[in-house]
Amino acid sequence: MDTQEFKNMDPRFSRDRFSERRRQHIERHGRPNNILGGLVIIIIGVIYLLRQMDLGIPEYLFSWQGLLIGIGVFVGAKHNFRGIGWLVPILIGSYFMANEYFLWDSALRKYIIPAGIIFIGLVIMTRPKHRRPFECATEDVSDEDVLNITNAFGGTKRTVLSKNFKGGRIQSVFGGADINLSQADFEGVVTIEIDNVFGGTKMIIPANWEVKIETTSIFGGVDDKRPIMAGGDTPTKKLILKGSNIFGGIDIKSY
Repeated sequence: MDTQEFKNMDPRFSRDRFSERRRQHIERHGRPNNILGGLVIIIIGVIYLLRQMDLGIPEYLFSWQGLLIGIGVFVGAKHNFRGIGWLVPILIGSYFMANEYFLWDSALRKYIIPAGIIFIGLVIMTRPKHRRPFECATEDVSDEDVLNITNAFGGTKRTVLSKNFKGGRIQSVFGGADINLSQADFEGVVTIEIDNVFGGTKMIIPANWEVKIETTSIFGGVDDKRPIMAGGDTPTKKLILKGSNIFGGIDIKSY
């Protein structure tokens, strides 16, 4: 067997070739998120241009309600419509848009908000197992390798002890999560996807971990309060935070 045949059989070389092809594709075409962001801006520009040309573009598309709906659609598309964070601004914007621009039966109007809350609850309840919908504030210690937390109108406090931590997912709607990773350990790179809607996530992360922020924030943000490591110390562990913050945020510290 020659060297080329061996490389073709070794999965490590297959992964290397895939990574190289993916890198070349990104260099030529850009990252998907950049394409999506540019597409959204182009659509907004086209709609605004048509409005300036007096072509009958509805006024409500440029209202604050329309902005909320647009934010929800953008965040949902960026994350392949996973989770429920993108749904909340769409529901809020739709309700107030219908209330202001479309005169509907007042007898029906009073049922819309309760129906929306029930709908959000059903979405949370029908998600995969190991989620905890509508949980009250709890505090526990976990040695599980994967985080899987959902909060709605409640909160979770958790200390992770896993020495083979693999990341996970945190969702908070009108609630919050307090995650302590100071005793966790892992090798290489792990990812946690966090979606906060009118809520927040507090995290204790060792100062010697590299944290890369890849979240989308609307009226919110991420605050890393950990001390800066000395220049000679190179982090050996990399934690990537992805997701979205809508009227909420992530607070990071190391103690």
